[in-house]
Amino acid sequence: MNSYPDFSEHGYQVLRELGRNREGGRITWLASKVDTGEQMVIKQFCFAQAGSSWSGFEAHQREIRVLQRLAYPGIPRYINSFATSDGFCLVQEYINAQSLAQLLGKFEIEEVKQIAVKALEILQYLQNLNPPVIHRDIKPENILVDEPAFGLPLSRTFPPSTLTSDTACNATGS
Repeated sequence: MNSYPDFSEHGYQVLRELGRNREGGRITWLASKVDTGEQMVIKQFCFAQAGSSWSGFEAHQREIRVLQRLAYPGIPRYINSFATSDGFCLVQEYINAQSLAQLLGKFEIEEVKQIAVKALEILQYLQNLNPPVIHRDIKPENILVDEPAFGLPLSRTFPPSTLTSDTACNATGS
């Protein structure tokens, strides 16, 4: 028997765990939409666990507001969010790709250039938003690469402390 959460009342069935951040009280799940079978990522934020606190709730609400504004190829789209008894969940598009960290050392120089250009195009899109959005946790683990087309979702996650926007966060990003 698995110990996956039951999100069926919200229309989702958890398939497996993708990752866990114990300090932040976050578990990331691969799930499917019950009515369509489409795969999604559900980030479960649990504030009632040791080491996590409700004080981060407003930061997560800001993250949701920023994610709702984003509409660009390569950035996993925001789908939904819902409250749970001990926190809330954020639902995003699932990108079936490996992280750049998993693929390091496997690219030719032209492929590296192509990946860099796509990443910069996404950063330019974020910077050109009004107000601009700044992702402060760009690292190989957070960059997903679709090998055949080198499509580049910039990030599998936008941790709330890494997003800044005049409407979403103050000027220092906190």
